[in-house]
Amino acid sequence: LDSSLGKADKKAFRAKNGKLCCEACGFEPEPIFGFEIIEAHHRLPLSQSTEGRQTTPEDFILLCPSCHRAIHKIADCDFGRLRALVGSRSL
Repeated sequence: LDSSLGKADKKAFRAKNGKLCCEACGFEPEPIFGFEIIEAHHRLPLSQSTEGRQTTPEDFILLCPSCHRAIHKIADCDFGRLRALVGSRSL
């Protein structure tokens, strides 16, 4: 998998929102840690992908490590369910 796609999505998200934060819970790691720890998660899990699928930056959701781990414990990696569980803050 090409890691530059996740990096491109993070760059675009930061340009659009002025910050890099978790799309589920709103956590902003940079002001606290001094570096970013946001991870790119596939909207459609790779296990559900068809053969030959081309991943694009738009295929990702940006999540903090806790939300990224949690979404993998939720059936079908349902992002809406994750947001409901964490009570998402505004971006």
